[in-house]
This record gives sequence, structure tokens and C-alpha cells, in this order.
Amino acid sequence: MPTSWAEIIGSKTFQFIVGENVDGQKTIFDVYEEAIAKLSDELRALITRESPGPMGGWVVWKDVSKQTFERFYQFAVIGDYSIPEPQMRKEEEPVPEIENNHAERDVGATEVQADEWPPAEVPYLEEPYPGDEVTQEIVQVPAEVSWGNTFSSHTIAKIKKNKKLSKKRFDYKEPEAISYKEPEALPYPLLAPRTNFLDTCEPADVFLKDHSYSNVLLSHVNLYILADSYTVGDLKNLTLYKLHKTLLTFELDSQSIGDIIDLANHVYSCERIGSGKQALRDLVCRFLVDHTVILTADERFMDLLENGGDFAKDLWKHEVQRKYGQ
Repeated sequence: MPTSWAEIIGSKTFQFIVGENVDGQKTIFDVYEEAIAKLSDELRALITRESPGPMGGWVVWKDVSKQTFERFYQFAVIGDYSIPEPQMRKEEEPVPEIENNHAERDVGATEVQADEWPPAEVPYLEEPYPGDEVTQEIVQVPAEVSWGNTFSSHTIAKIKKNKKLSKKRFDYKEPEAISYKEPEALPYPLLAPRTNFLDTCEPADVFLKDHSYSNVLLSHVNLYILADSYTVGDLKNLTLYKLHKTLLTFELDSQSIGDIIDLANHVYSCERIGSGKQALRDLVCRFLVDHTVILTADERFMDLLENGGDFAKDLWKHEVQRKYGQ
């Protein structure tokens, strides 16, 4: 039977101290211990062992970053986790010129001509109602606008209201007929998502070419590594799903190739990946063998391949499977 929300918020708090080796500083999180313990038997054993008394316990995860633990605990509470936004690639931008709107007027500056000024607005004349008395009145208005205005006479119509005939009238619409609806047919739409993080959890369908996706790809990998360490199967499957969907929209070029090399290097160099590492490595290699032409033109990829080891063996295995369908 799944753990209820009442059991989670009624449990003791447990302290996680994370990030010392990866962030360069410690971050302390106080969380509900049942939210973590319910994820797997290994985590429940950890919580029970480190929290024997009524005051709650603590544990140190030096190799787990602050951001990774935030997503880990978010999954523990809502069953999903937010994906970071890709980062804009750094480029040198020209310094914009700042206009001085309060600078003094130059003596030799070009004078503003009269015909450059907007024309004077013509007074709005409303249409007379039947019975209104229309008279004419001579008024002085500017003939042109310049540093010294000249005036000319114009005749405009002036309306004298007939108060009896200019009263406002209101049209009343007939009320709409109210039809009876069965209870199941009543319109009660779900106007807001059931979680405030819904828009941040699903991988984007559009690839932004001027952005770096290294932080996005590695966020899934690091969360997979943590989930694999404590056999949190549901989280492992979720991270693989999101990583796969991100790679489906990924466009490889001379700029974005660095993001993929960072991904492959991290997957094959991280020593904390446990028994479930092959599923993650297979997903990465399947993407690499589909882009071998552009990858082999990059020295960083060739250096990674030159190191041999599991990376070279896995890549060759998937290349054979792709070519011969085995």
C-alpha cells in the first residue's frame, strides 16, 4: 500500500548534508524522512539506521550536488522533477551606445522645420441629434506650427443641445433561457494544472541552437546515478525517459557537439554508477552511432575514443547492431 500524505508529513525530519565535493560547499536539507524512506528498501534501511531516536538523524552525501538533491526530493514528494533550462552560449556582444537625452543643444545643430511638426489636431465634432440647434462660430486656430505661430480664422459648427431630445436610451436584451443540465454534464473545467511544476517537468519539443544543453543532459544523468545507487527503479526509468526525449530533439553541430561529448565522458568516467550503468550507457551510445560522421571530425571525441575501455567496446557493439540489425 502506498505511503499516504498524512504519513509523510507526520514523520520526523531527517537531515541531508550534500554538495561538499561537487559544489565546493555544504548544503543542509531538512526533509520528511518518510518521503525518502518510501522510495526503496535501501533508503528505508539508511533512514532507520541513521535515525534511531525520536529527534531524527542525518547523513552526508558529499558527491551529490545541491541541484541533484532538490530534484531527488521533488520526485519523492510529487513523483516528478523539474528540468533545468538550457543556458545561452556566451558570445562577445558589442557595447550598446547610450543616448544622452539630456545633453545640451549644440549651437550648430539642425533646426527643426515647421513642416516636421505634427499637424494641429482638429476638434472633434459630434453628430447632432434631431432637434439640436446648429450654429456657426468663428475661432482662431494656428495655421501652422513653428517657433513663432501665426493664426488664421476658421469657422466651425457649434451644436446647442436640445435636452428633451438628447436623452440617452438604453436597449435591454431579453434574458437567455436557462436550460437544465444533468449533473455529469455541468461544465467544471480544470482551469489550472494539479501541480505548479507541470510545465517544468516535461522535456521541450523545440531545440534552441544558441543554447548549451550540457546542464540539461547531465541533470538527468546525475539523478539516474543517485537513483541507481539506492535502487529507486521508478526514478531511473523516469530519468531515462527524459534523457531519451531530449536526445530525440537534439541537433548536433560544431557548437552543440561539446554537450554530447560532456555527456559521454561523464557517463563513462563516473565511478559512482552501479549495476544499472549499462542501460544509461546503451542510450548514450545509440545516439552516438547515429552521428558518427560529424563526431569523428571532432578531436575531443577522438581523444575519448582513443582511451578505449568500455566506451570503445560499447560504441563498436552498437555500431555493428545498427549496421547489421543484430
